[in-house]
Amino acid sequence: MNKKQEQQILDYYSTTDKYIRSKTHSNAHQTVFTKESDKYQWLVLEQKSQ
Repeated sequence: MNKKQEQQILDYYSTTDKYIRSKTHSNAHQTVFTKESDKYQWLVLEQKSQ
């Protein structure tokens, strides 16, 4: 998944608080985003196919 696709998804789900990438929980297979004000709400992006 490229950065433009990631940003489109983040813009769709971000209403008031912006999602930030979690370096702790992200890896080569998935990218985890959390909100600055709410560490319990996660958005996980995982590419299933090309």
